[in-house]
Amino acid sequence: MSTELVDAVLDEAASRGETLTIHDLLRLIERFDTGPGVPDDRLDSYIRALDAGRFDEAALREGLDTRLVDAAEWQTETAVYRLDGGVSAFPARWHEDLTSETDLTRYVATMTTAVGGLGGVRPRRSRRRRPRKTTVGHGGHLWRLYV
Repeated sequence: MSTELVDAVLDEAASRGETLTIHDLLRLIERFDTGPGVPDDRLDSYIRALDAGRFDEAALREGLDTRLVDAAEWQTETAVYRLDGGVSAFPARWHEDLTSETDLTRYVATMTTAVGGLGGVRPRRSRRRRPRKTTVGHGGHLWRLYV
């Protein structure tokens, strides 16, 4: 892996301004730079580079501290996951199950199962249930699921 930071990550992060979260940053790095999992030193380099601009390094690091979980399974939409030697926007189980997967239905099935699908709740017939949106992804692919 090159020591140079990827401009696409920095540009997209900059375009998000104050709305950029640590989860968003990790997704960008995984999509455009490292693939599954971001080594700790690589994440530090991106955070420092963003701090040189108009971003608050302390806020990004605080977001990392409050959202970081050590779990192999999906926890919440905002959680970030500890992997061996790094961090990911996605749980280790997804990386294990989907790394070489090309079948979109397998991605959807894995992610829908992880987030609880419809949660066993059936909408009342007299009223349509508004689908819940969640963004999921892996290995540079992002999908908006309505469950």
